[in-house]
Amino acid sequence: MKMIIQEFLLIFCLNFVSCQVGFEKWISDSLDELENVDVRWEESEPVPEWLSGTYLKIGPAISTFGGEKSYGNIGDGWAKINKFNIDNKGLKMNARFIRTPTFSKCEEAHEIIPHMTLGPVIPDDWKLEDFPEIASNGADNTIVTTTRMGNDFIASTDLPVVNIFNITTLEHIHVFNPKNESHPKISSTASSAHWRKEPGTNNMLNFHVQGTTGVWETIHLYRYPDGDLHHPTEIGSFRITHSTMIHMFGVSENYAIFFIYPIAIDIVCAMEHLLHNMMECLKWKGENTSTDIIVMSLHTGDIVSHTQTEGLYATHHINAYEIVEDDVEKLIVDIVRAPWYAITNSTDRETMLNAEDTGIMTNNFIISRYTIDIRDPSLSAVVESSWSNDLDIPYINQFDFPRINPEYEGKPYCYAYGQAIVETFRQYLVKKNICDSSQDKVWFEENHYTGEPYFIPRPGAELEDDGVVLVVVLNGYTEQSYLLLLDGQTFEKMATAHLPAIIPMSIHGTWIPEIL
Repeated sequence: MKMIIQEFLLIFCLNFVSCQVGFEKWISDSLDELENVDVRWEESEPVPEWLSGTYLKIGPAISTFGGEKSYGNIGDGWAKINKFNIDNKGLKMNARFIRTPTFSKCEEAHEIIPHMTLGPVIPDDWKLEDFPEIASNGADNTIVTTTRMGNDFIASTDLPVVNIFNITTLEHIHVFNPKNESHPKISSTASSAHWRKEPGTNNMLNFHVQGTTGVWETIHLYRYPDGDLHHPTEIGSFRITHSTMIHMFGVSENYAIFFIYPIAIDIVCAMEHLLHNMMECLKWKGENTSTDIIVMSLHTGDIVSHTQTEGLYATHHINAYEIVEDDVEKLIVDIVRAPWYAITNSTDRETMLNAEDTGIMTNNFIISRYTIDIRDPSLSAVVESSWSNDLDIPYINQFDFPRINPEYEGKPYCYAYGQAIVETFRQYLVKKNICDSSQDKVWFEENHYTGEPYFIPRPGAELEDDGVVLVVVLNGYTEQSYLLLLDGQTFEKMATAHLPAIIPMSIHGTWIPEIL
């Protein structure tokens, strides 16, 4: 019967270019909270016996608290953590919202209370007298990613505040603000959701933007020894000449790489908006302002290279590594360039629901490789290039949410995995072979909505792509979510696990090679 229904829907949709099935469910709420629900693998191929660990997936899952108001931007939806304890037999699923102070206030009021938001609240009737409450509540919704920091597990965004949660129960422990709790205390206006592991160590790295926005700002890079969230040490710092938004920075074995994009929130506009619908205050200066590229030594904190390239914005760094050519040390940096305006509308609910699929096979994302001669201060020190595309797959070098084998971070590599979204509804999973693009691979099913593909290497593997890939998918026909397991080498389906609750559009995932 399911096959008959799917075939009918597919035939029906062929008559309407913009038709899609189940997409609205993918950007809906998911209110179910679960505890240790058993799910078995449905196998196409045997699941490897070595597969054992904990997979965390986080993202927005509630856009209203039962009152009149709702969030217009999916990025304002409140964070829900889905935890999967996985082995070769199946998984146990847990799911819980991060009940921060502001979330709890909304829950108690059965309404969205005044606080900072990326997009509009509908209907929008916050007034100037609400500003003290907005400023007090701030923004404690950490929906982007989770990270293990020593003995702590945190959820984070690009704001400096993170939430510590209990990895066993997923219960919220407390809001951690480095201004009040880290030693030394760090007064910061922005950070990165993506904490980076320092290659060859157990240390974690992150930066903080300090100073007065739009007046005098500096970026400080900190090392967190053994991931200790509470006792960072400063590696180095540098001044930036214009405000910026940096979601992720690059790390090689010896350097941290920062792209200082000409894009930022206008602070005057933000205050006029009462710290509400902040995306309306996003200002792009890329037409007449370059992107600075700063390379900092992880050992001394010195700035070893400061060059420039055209005005651009990028979401994620894929990888960075060092090479020597003709006795000259160079850096290879691969990033995902995105149109700056994608930040303003890529998660706007109405924009997504009203998108039209015209059948085009490309998007506006570009993967660029930057080769940087760190000894050369001239503009010619930076050369941009593109990955090859021997199979002429239009979107193959236009994916985001990139993941690589974590053992190759900061080192030369050949494989990257990602999600290429083409006109909102068509979502292709990509295995990119950077060293031989004739071996590029794609996984796609019509009206199945995907996300970040997470690569897990086989313990002791000698080949870079020897492992498996985990992806959370929503079947638009059945409106049911499932965990998809792909072979890291063939990129073919190994197994699926149909989940007891839907997981709407989520963001990043984390793998811990232990059952926690």
